Amino acid sequence: MEATSPSDLQALAVQLAWQKRLTATAMSLAAAALMLTAVAQLLHWGARTRTLSADEFVIEDALNGTKRVRLAEQGLSLIDKDGSLRLGMNVGHEGAPAFTLFDTKGKVRAVISAGAEGSPGITLHDSTGRMRTRMSIGPDDVPALTFYDSTGKIVAQLPEKPPAAPAKSETIVPKPPKRPARKTP
Repeated sequence: MEATSPSDLQALAVQLAWQKRLTATAMSLAAAALMLTAVAQLLHWGARTRTLSADEFVIEDALNGTKRVRLAEQGLSLIDKDGSLRLGMNVGHEGAPAFTLFDTKGKVRAVISAGAEGSPGITLHDSTGRMRTRMSIGPDDVPALTFYDSTGKIVAQLPEKPPAAPAKSETIVPKPPKRPARKTP
């Protein structure tokens, strides 16, 4: 076995350190090149335009065929596991957006909307679907709160005489989906 001098060991240590740095640099460059390639591919894929059109889009439950989401001219409808319409989101013909919440029987229970001119309103409905409370801010920025009886007659309102009738938002209530026949195993 040949004895090595301290200068040989020192030269070997310098050479190993140099190779270690070179390997780390090569690994970093390879990782950077891989990342740049991935970004370029993502940008290329994002540049493609894909259009899918139909009169209605439906997402059905794979287990029982129940419609769960429906996107149609009336808006977006979300349906529960039993096939009942629970949430409708739409923009009316005059540009008035609305969120409509339904109970399990399909009755309207609440509506959050904005008139075509932007006046917001919230209505709460009884178990028959009849509006009983309306909170709104009119086009003149005056808030109003109105309570109705079961026949639709105003029983109380704040302010007592609103300066202008609250803007009616155009709410299109989405049609409930047709319930598919239950699949039997």
